[in-house]
Amino acid sequence: MIAPETIAEESDLRPLVNGDAPIWHVVTGEYPPETGGVADYTFFVVGELARRGQSIHVWTTPPSDGATTPETPGVDVHRVADLWSSAGLRRLGRELDAFPAPRRLLIQYVSFSWGRRGMNLGFCDWIARRHRARDVVDVIFHEVAYGFALRDHPARWALAAVQWLMARTIVKECNRVFVSIPGWEPMLRRRGLSKDRAAHWLPIPSNVAETADPARVAELKARLAPRGETIVGHFGTFGGLIAPMLEKTLPAILEGRNDRVGLLLGRGGRRFADELVARRPSLADRLIVTGGLSAEDLS
Repeated sequence: MIAPETIAEESDLRPLVNGDAPIWHVVTGEYPPETGGVADYTFFVVGELARRGQSIHVWTTPPSDGATTPETPGVDVHRVADLWSSAGLRRLGRELDAFPAPRRLLIQYVSFSWGRRGMNLGFCDWIARRHRARDVVDVIFHEVAYGFALRDHPARWALAAVQWLMARTIVKECNRVFVSIPGWEPMLRRRGLSKDRAAHWLPIPSNVAETADPARVAELKARLAPRGETIVGHFGTFGGLIAPMLEKTLPAILEGRNDRVGLLLGRGGRRFADELVARRPSLADRLIVTGGLSAEDLS
């Protein structure tokens, strides 16, 4: 488990601007109260950078449900409607230009975050123009691009091609490249990241509390496995890439074993369980579904 202060201290997330003026402009597709890994990661890292005396401005879209943005000392969150459209990006540019040059931008890159059904070349062109105008642009790739597969529908071929072009534009028009997992680096090398440039790995900190109330843990175990069953769990959102693997592995683990129960943690678990039970009725009383949980309850 990696703490957010470790990321800020050891990850090479250090200023790259003359004078080391401690101002960051973090551009992200999601931020609390929205839920998701990138939202949690961004919230942790900007909070720790701010705690270390740096001024942080987060630029993102308004929350879909109108919920309140959590406040963090030293962090100003700017919500711009329709941010990833041409008009929204022009407004973002004007807002950034009100700050002293050169601006330091940190892009939390996920190809599907920028609207346009994951094919927003305009956003990548906007980044390129900021870089050419001498702003300092650092990009962390949480995801790179949709994978190309011949078995996909041709529309997915177009999606993959556009997203690879987006990644290529980004790596050629930024100062530093960061990756959330080492596996992204060879993908970026194939799309224009030259051998003389580093791809810095920033390990992702856990968003789950490191400790939990022992009494609460014992209570949950007694309720989930009253006969001392082994609890086999999965934590995630049960998306299209993971669900097919779970459809194969969970029945193999649970069927015919009364000493095991399956625990499905996270958004999307109910839908996945209903679909699995429709095909495997024997699992109807063997799956426990929690839905989305707070970090404290999850721990």
